[in-house]
Amino acid sequence: METLARAATFARGVPAARTPASSRARRAPVPARRARATRRRGASATAVALDDDAVASPPPPPSSSSAPTALDAKALGIERGQTLPPVPPERVHWVCDVAGVEAMRAAVLSDERNPTTAEGHPPVVGLDGEWKPGSRTPVSILQVATRADAFVVDLFATAPPDAPASDALDAFLADLLGSERIYKLGFSFGYDLSRMRASYPHLRSLRVGAGHPQPRAMIDVKQVANVASANRMNTRVGLATLTKFTLGATLSKAEQCSDWSRRPLTAAQLSYAAADAFYLCVIFDKCVFKSNGKVLTRLEEIVLLGDPREKGKHLPRKAKKAFKKQAELARRLQQQVERAGGKVLGHAQREADARDVIVDVPATLSSVGKTVDGGRRGAARLLGGGKDVRASKGAARGAAVERWANAAVLYLSVGDPKKGTAGGKGGAFWEEDGDVLLKPSDACFAGAAEADVRVFSAASSDRIGSVAEVAAPPPEEEDVGACPLPEEEEEGEGEGGDGGCGGEAEAEAEAEAEASGDGKRPADAALLFMRRPPGPFAYCGRLEAVEGSGNGDEIGGGVGTLRVVDGGALRSSPLFHQLIGCRLLPRAPE
Repeated sequence: METLARAATFARGVPAARTPASSRARRAPVPARRARATRRRGASATAVALDDDAVASPPPPPSSSSAPTALDAKALGIERGQTLPPVPPERVHWVCDVAGVEAMRAAVLSDERNPTTAEGHPPVVGLDGEWKPGSRTPVSILQVATRADAFVVDLFATAPPDAPASDALDAFLADLLGSERIYKLGFSFGYDLSRMRASYPHLRSLRVGAGHPQPRAMIDVKQVANVASANRMNTRVGLATLTKFTLGATLSKAEQCSDWSRRPLTAAQLSYAAADAFYLCVIFDKCVFKSNGKVLTRLEEIVLLGDPREKGKHLPRKAKKAFKKQAELARRLQQQVERAGGKVLGHAQREADARDVIVDVPATLSSVGKTVDGGRRGAARLLGGGKDVRASKGAARGAAVERWANAAVLYLSVGDPKKGTAGGKGGAFWEEDGDVLLKPSDACFAGAAEADVRVFSAASSDRIGSVAEVAAPPPEEEDVGACPLPEEEEEGEGEGGDGGCGGEAEAEAEAEAEASGDGKRPADAALLFMRRPPGPFAYCGRLEAVEGSGNGDEIGGGVGTLRVVDGGALRSSPLFHQLIGCRLLPRAPE
């Protein structure tokens, strides 16, 4: 009865009054006290066994419904002055589908599956997020840890709106963040949440504002350590310093700035991600122990304190400036999401390569004479039908020519016509028989790969018919199931091979040429974007080579005179004079 009374009193956060027996135990040596406690526990177990007909029951078989064992600092084998041991591999779980989310939900939100290390301790969950270094990269990993398990959630597989697990994850986060019973532990986790909100704006559980509840019972472990320390520990420290202060061991941060968008994660990354969230729970329990239960009596106060770095009080000027920049970045990310109509930044890692994307040229013609936001990324979004497309791998950054699956795009920047020649650095413009003609200067292709220039030259040399002709699908090729007979082959084909089909060999050679980037595969259309810095790019439509102008005849497959096919639509735009009209030459340059 005395033991139960002491446990109940500790649960309320009030130190138990010492009895004479406990006073004598305090004066006895530590080994003697532990030995007596062990004998008392053994006697109690014997009494229980005798009450059950003196038959010892075998331990129950492990099952999914049985409560796991909480791991504290002693069970983990933490030694002072050493690096923290990794979370046991059997306690680390990778979550990438609906089943994984449901298993995590059962382990985190259930009283039976989320154990405590001592009676009276509340259930806690450690939270953390990881993303590839960069100001606009989406959050790719969410870590959720209890005292027994660590769940590493692949947000790229579970958070996007088209992911099967998206609804299950949203419901789990809503129940977890809205729970007042479970305390959520984090280290400046407010910024992680804001970045997740910008990455996945469709998740209702992350939204803030009118009609959306605020996360409840959120605790910053810096405040917990501050309450537990006798000398009021500094709240301006990092997680590694905080861990060393409370646990006496070092938390490795070697993988902090690694590429978290890669799949699969390395073993080191997975171990780091699990430890980052799991040890938040260990730090909390250690602070409760050090404070003799004082932390438990001040939990609500600690929740209200929040992240000390958000308020910026008592911070050096350099730190205030850094956190102000961090908050500004979160605000800009949210604005970008709102301007994009809820675009999910989490799709950034799935951007298609431009060379693999087919441009719907007829669909783009309605945008001739209009500007695009976001520089060349905005232009790529227009050509990609609203989807994000990245520049081709291996392409020079900022090169004037960009290759797509069925198009070659030329980006021209023209200067002020009052400064320098009338043609400007983008090339010379003039009119002839009602058409707008362009002769790009050599400077236009500076930095562009020679193969890309060849492709652009070949694309502009293709004759452009009506829009209907452009939109017409290519004729279906005849399915040839066998090699042609020798008499059907042209002279020189099929000779010198290893028994393979001449057509197949040619296709393989073409594929190798395309992979090597030598530009032998022609594109179907040449397209033009122009801008006058610092203004945005404007879509100017299609380009067509003027016959006899020498396209492809120059060294390296140079570009001759080009006709702006959609010049009529471009003339009706107010941008025409700014980009072309003000720099028109009276005649063709010599």
